[in-house]
Amino acid sequence: MVNKQDEMQLVNVLNSEQLISLAEACSAANMENIYRVIREQHDHYLNFSNCPVCLSQAEFEPRISNHTFITHCTDPECGVSYKLISNGQNKEFSLQAAGDWVKGGRWNLNFQI
Repeated sequence: MVNKQDEMQLVNVLNSEQLISLAEACSAANMENIYRVIREQHDHYLNFSNCPVCLSQAEFEPRISNHTFITHCTDPECGVSYKLISNGQNKEFSLQAAGDWVKGGRWNLNFQI
């Protein structure tokens, strides 16, 4: 996706066919630098595709309008959710385990970025 400042933002993971097609198109157009930027963003995106606690598959939902996201672990025994939220001026990261995190010794943290 291209925004008003002509910056790219990857909003979903690409499959291997799409990556190959993109690499070929960028190479043919002599735009390998564009491919490198997209591939770097793609690799960062992959970091969010697994839960940071149990490493199970996670559902990543980017919020393009304010450059934030929400992610949920798909393993019901883990149930961790983490997100980056914005109030317009400040951003805050939040991570919370499902259920009673105090009794279970689970995680619950928030901090401003």
